[in-house]
Amino acid sequence: MVGLTPLGLAAAAEALGDDRDMGGHARGAGLTGAPHAMLVNELIITAVTGTTTHGAPPRTDKRQAPPRRALPSGPLPGGIEAWATETPHTITGKFNVIPDAVVRLPELGIPVAFLELDRGTMTDIRKVAGKLDNYKRYFDRTVHDGGQERLEVEVRYNVPEPAYGYRQRRAVRPPVLFVLDQGTRGSRPRYSPEALEQRLEDLRNATWEHWQGQKYEQEGVTYATFDGKIPVLGTTVERLREHGWQGPIWWRFGRPGRHSLTDALDDEPNWDLIAQRRQEREDREHAEQEQAAKAKQDARDAKQRARLLAARAHNDALHPCHTCHGPLGGAHDSEDELDENAHPDRLECPSCDHQRRTDKRRPIILDLPTTRALRRAEKHGPPSDDPWWNVRLLHANRWPKYDRSNGGTPYSMTQIPHGRSMPEGY
Repeated sequence: MVGLTPLGLAAAAEALGDDRDMGGHARGAGLTGAPHAMLVNELIITAVTGTTTHGAPPRTDKRQAPPRRALPSGPLPGGIEAWATETPHTITGKFNVIPDAVVRLPELGIPVAFLELDRGTMTDIRKVAGKLDNYKRYFDRTVHDGGQERLEVEVRYNVPEPAYGYRQRRAVRPPVLFVLDQGTRGSRPRYSPEALEQRLEDLRNATWEHWQGQKYEQEGVTYATFDGKIPVLGTTVERLREHGWQGPIWWRFGRPGRHSLTDALDDEPNWDLIAQRRQEREDREHAEQEQAAKAKQDARDAKQRARLLAARAHNDALHPCHTCHGPLGGAHDSEDELDENAHPDRLECPSCDHQRRTDKRRPIILDLPTTRALRRAEKHGPPSDDPWWNVRLLHANRWPKYDRSNGGTPYSMTQIPHGRSMPEGY
């Protein structure tokens, strides 16, 4: 890279000390140069040394260099060799774009960045914003290199592919850093701090077509792609003097807040957060599905329980099981308990009925009622000591004495089939 201007070399030598290569330059040389060039040199010295004379204790010996205050973020990597000032970059023919400074920071993943210092001498911010039009034309300029067409900027600065993604479909350009100063009008500042912040916002609004990306959203996380766009960063001289080049001073146009230089230029979406949000959403959906399934199952269970309780009340009102004398519908809450109304002609609960079939025992046929019992029932009603009286009458009607003497008791007609009760009207 090309070094500083003569003014910058003298100032840098004074700041860096005689042990540097440029220590042979006279101390204090060029201290009365153009304010713009001197301020550019100061910013570069601040980047190289990680120190500033602003806010440092006053010097006691006029013969010594001004004392410097260390900045919290320290120096940028690369040293003085990483910088070049006032270097023409050809657009077409004799028309050039000349940045105030160019810096290469491959250690930070920034192959090249362009610095523009604005001291407020151009009151119309649109003229400052117009510089990006020239940068856009330069960044789009192509040359033939090694038999292929490449962007001139990546060839000139030996940008490894794809450091910025200088390719069709993904052509993110090098960043342009705007540093705004209050400037001076006579002995007074040209802009107040508030007016300077407004000027920075006006610069953002006037350059949106160059930096505005295409927004996307995944899992509630918004990010943008910047194909063909220029990353534009803005800050002020005072912020840079206070925090240093790597401090949280850079406003990436189109992004809220102030960030470090590397964070401001990081366009990679937060994939970890997106993955976390996706997992949270999937877990939430899974929980909702489980909750819905549980609610559905609970509703089915409640409906089945209500049906069981209704059947239980009905079955408990019938005669008991002829074998175990328990509920005709089965023991309460047992696996075999009927959830339907038991047929009134049934004689055994499901458990006893199952055991009878397993043992291959003959079905129950109730004894014929005696003539005396029939007369008493006709006069006084069914006997209280015989809960199966109505079934006994049914069996007597189906299998009178003559049929019984012949052994004619078909299995299918003497007992309701095992299992759930038959529908009403069986």
